[in-house]
Amino acid sequence: MTEPQEPKGGEVFEAHEERLRALIKRAEAPVLGLLGRLVPVEARTAIQADIRLLPSARAYAIRLDQYPALFGVWLAEHVMSGLGQDGHFSLYPYLQRAIGVTGDLSLTDKELLWRAFRRAMFKLGIQPLSRTSGTHFMADEYVRQAGVPIAFADDLATRMLQLARRLGLPDEDDQEGLMTWQSALLNKLGQPFSVTARKAVERDALGYYTRAFLRVHANGGRATSSDALEEALAKAFATGGATNSIRRAAIPQLLYRDGVLGVLFPATTNPTSYQLLCGSSPSAVRADTVGGFRPLPPGLHKEVSVLRSDGERVLSAKLWADAMSNRLLIFNAEGRLRAAAQLAQEETLELTPGSYVALCRFEPTNVEACVEVNESPKLVEVALEVRPGAEVVLENGPARLCIVGSNQPTFVLNGTVKGSLERLEVWYGAMDAAVEVPLDWREAGIASFELRVTSDEHRALVPVTLDSDGRARVRLHEAIQGLPVKPGLRRLVIELARSGDARTLQRQSILYWVGLDAVSYGMRFTYATRPQNLLVSSCAGLKLGDTHAEPTDDHTRVLRMAFEVGDGRLVHLSWNRPGVFVAVEVPSEDGASATISRPLGATEAVSLTSAKSVVVSASEPGYITLGSMRTFVDFSHRPSKVFPAGLLASRLEPGARTLAYEREAGGPAIPLLQLSQPHVVTEVKAERLANLLEVRVTVTGEPTDVAITGRELSSGRELRAEHELLAGTWHRNDLARMQVYSTDALGKHVIYVLLDVETLRPGVWLLGFDARVGGAWGRLEDSNEGRIAVAIAVDVMGKEVPGSQVVADAGTLELREVVGRLSRLNEHFRQMWSPACYEQQSWLGQYYTALVDLLRDHEADYVTELADMAMCRAGDDVRQGFIPRQSVPASLNRVFTQPRIKYRQVNSRPHPFSVALRAMPSLKGAVAPAFGLVLHPLAAVAFKNFPEVARGLRPKSFQLKAYREALVGARPEGAHQLDDELFLPKDGDLLGPLHLAQAWRDMERGLETSRLMQSPRKAAAIAMARQWRREQPAFDSSAPAGLRGENLVLDLRQADGHEVDDEEELKREHLGHIANACAWLAWHFRLEARSPGALAKLHAKLASLRRQVEVQGPVVSDCVGYYLHVAPAMFAFYLLLWELVLTIELDPAVQDV
Repeated sequence: MTEPQEPKGGEVFEAHEERLRALIKRAEAPVLGLLGRLVPVEARTAIQADIRLLPSARAYAIRLDQYPALFGVWLAEHVMSGLGQDGHFSLYPYLQRAIGVTGDLSLTDKELLWRAFRRAMFKLGIQPLSRTSGTHFMADEYVRQAGVPIAFADDLATRMLQLARRLGLPDEDDQEGLMTWQSALLNKLGQPFSVTARKAVERDALGYYTRAFLRVHANGGRATSSDALEEALAKAFATGGATNSIRRAAIPQLLYRDGVLGVLFPATTNPTSYQLLCGSSPSAVRADTVGGFRPLPPGLHKEVSVLRSDGERVLSAKLWADAMSNRLLIFNAEGRLRAAAQLAQEETLELTPGSYVALCRFEPTNVEACVEVNESPKLVEVALEVRPGAEVVLENGPARLCIVGSNQPTFVLNGTVKGSLERLEVWYGAMDAAVEVPLDWREAGIASFELRVTSDEHRALVPVTLDSDGRARVRLHEAIQGLPVKPGLRRLVIELARSGDARTLQRQSILYWVGLDAVSYGMRFTYATRPQNLLVSSCAGLKLGDTHAEPTDDHTRVLRMAFEVGDGRLVHLSWNRPGVFVAVEVPSEDGASATISRPLGATEAVSLTSAKSVVVSASEPGYITLGSMRTFVDFSHRPSKVFPAGLLASRLEPGARTLAYEREAGGPAIPLLQLSQPHVVTEVKAERLANLLEVRVTVTGEPTDVAITGRELSSGRELRAEHELLAGTWHRNDLARMQVYSTDALGKHVIYVLLDVETLRPGVWLLGFDARVGGAWGRLEDSNEGRIAVAIAVDVMGKEVPGSQVVADAGTLELREVVGRLSRLNEHFRQMWSPACYEQQSWLGQYYTALVDLLRDHEADYVTELADMAMCRAGDDVRQGFIPRQSVPASLNRVFTQPRIKYRQVNSRPHPFSVALRAMPSLKGAVAPAFGLVLHPLAAVAFKNFPEVARGLRPKSFQLKAYREALVGARPEGAHQLDDELFLPKDGDLLGPLHLAQAWRDMERGLETSRLMQSPRKAAAIAMARQWRREQPAFDSSAPAGLRGENLVLDLRQADGHEVDDEEELKREHLGHIANACAWLAWHFRLEARSPGALAKLHAKLASLRRQVEVQGPVVSDCVGYYLHVAPAMFAFYLLLWELVLTIELDPAVQDV
């Protein structure tokens, strides 16, 4: 058979080829199928004549090698047009029509044509597929180059416009934002939209279609060139109506960073409410100008989605298909999900070259550098470096997954990065790019590449000089410094392309601080020139100078900056101040979560089933240690590291229970938390056997030792006994004679503790239990973190005294003894005890009531002790959200009705009650000297004779309306300090805007924390507060003139005109109701000090309100206790405010000054 000759007629194509190549270099389309319009009619006629002359795959392959632009575009355009006609996979008829053959192509012809087509793409700088084998690898190459068929472009444009109206539009210089928007678009491209077109958008790794849409939108809905796609998009704009109302997109993003998978809610100028759907119950999230990151609840969730308050689904992502141990998720260097895969899957996984993190359900057997980030379910973090065309294999026994890097030119940025609490990364200083070009590209004769650095409208080009291996390290710092942009935070776009091509091969956007030289571990930002776009009014905790910014001396917890990066876009950045901090993130029963700051060295309970996480923040790189665990964290790059409590529990070892931080530079370890691992009890029983008290506790693990801690109520004496479990052995110790042993019952172990009651010392004993199970000591508690304890009373003869008798004998105690026992009983009830133990020690509740009754009307004699009881808080390791059943100040209100001079006896404590009560004695004489020294000067503005007050004369007639207006008009100085949960206003700030803002922030935290546990007391208290505010929102005519008709609730927040969702609205209502309740309580308490009988009227009012609330169970004191527990700072604010008002209005000593 005669071999086909090489086709003639090259002189016909030379000129057309040269012109078309020049046009392709100026085109941004990443596929050949979209470039058909660039081929002129004369060239089309010549191509048709040529293929009619010698129609064969070999002849066409020769033409592809000779004229890759003409014949490559011709071939891809036929595929694109064909797919656009019927929209299904019938590829080869279109190829046959393109090359002029009528019969089926042989496998040899197909491969010959495919290889030639692939070589043509390399010559034109078009990215081919990396796969050169496997299922449909040749067909996939053609389909990829078809792109979105123009026949479907109108439909695509219409759907893009619809999405833009619902979600807004991303910024062109925010590559991750572009890809997030494109992912949202893909979720909208369901049937009947073309599957072929959808796959083309899905394969668009550079966001070409989205960027084309943005160009047309920015050009007033008109195409910026003759590009076919832009013209189709312009038609959609022309028929779709006005687009000037389209806002900037703010789309939540799924993110994996610092070992935590969660959703990053972007900052937005319009406060927006979302519903996060993941796990068993949805949770509400509100984003404002700061945004925030919400970790997903623990577990292997199949998917996560986010609904905006208007019902729009703004995020939808598939996660774990099932709980099989061969699954993994892969995230890129920025933490965005890029793929879900499994071992032994048929298809090779192709990824763009770069750095990745694989979150695996298994520990790869062929990788040493693995980090276990969760114990149950097992999750292992594996770092991956994917190079162009290279394979990365993960194995677990015989099962394997092959990952291949796309065979494309790529770059990786290297430099100094400072991560913020918002999980944003700021680059600064020297930066370079490691460029790598695969051999296929170099063999095609393409050796000239360039990097482009763009900021706004300014661009710098940096040539890339490759070595013999196709690699280069390119310095970018000089190019950045050469851009005509002012110092400050800028968004840069960095692109890799063939020299002179408009088409981008790789694209990345970053935040870069132009002019920043260094950031020290002490958070000192050193720059040559002060940043020009820094919004000074939005900075907090920083002292700004001409050459540096550094933390102020006010000990605020969080440092804040804000930059305007163009077109009204704000970037908020924050960091913890220098130091080491620890917090605990606790999920609530309704799906929300709360972050609770912990003092260093506090005790924290963890278990293998804990849903909470421990967050460690520091300013220097260092190691987090726990027993044999030693994890390095570069805190200079990432400001915090999250450790699931379950993981920490699995790392506990005997004698090694301190979570600590060690500086990389050396020095002593800093204890972060003392971790305790409770052992879960499934059953507890206590009963008398002759002269023995038998306590039986059922645990799931095998116990070896038990410890009993006894605390005697009258003396406060505390004794501890610790013994190995041995049947038949009686132990003598300081606490009592006892025998401890265990038995095995149906796979569960029962611990027996037999106490010889006659050997207990006289008194009321509270006995707590710890055990060593599986080699680890831990307290015993039920599955809801309720502790195990029993109570027993013994007389001087060694006989048990019934609880009812203890209660009856309370009347024989002297008041000093009553105070001591009540104080210790108050501490006892700050713990959360198991319901079974509450039942056994129910008489202690009656005893508490008896002691309270004995102290009633004697509060004036024990102000110091009662104030301490009011300020007693639950321990660090008590379950968050727990509200004690007993509240001394709720039962003994007169602790707050004493003459102000009495409060000189109050101890100084880090508590709002201490701050307010200790400030009251300063309101004496003319009162005016207190302004500026104790009280904020703004409080003086509320008096009618303010000019006289300013000169030191006595105030007259407090005007609540004037005070409200002054508070609203004043910006709280040092408001950044409110981020610190331990912050309390100091002298000089009291009753000023910062004091009120702190009261609201404290109440908001308290309300959020109270949601972590369901409680009928909370429901009754909120319902009663709602009814109270409905009946008494304002002062009546019996109040002083300056208060009459004025609402009690003082709120610095102003309506911003933005709609809020039902969840946020309900929260605001609850806060307002609780604030109103606190204000009325404080008013009556301080009025009672001057007008006896005010307290009785208050109690009558509360009783009436309680009768109107249908929630069963809780009594009035339970509701009052809830207000004082959730909003102590708000109550204290009003206590001090009304003391000032009533001092001026009613006290004769002041009136006569």
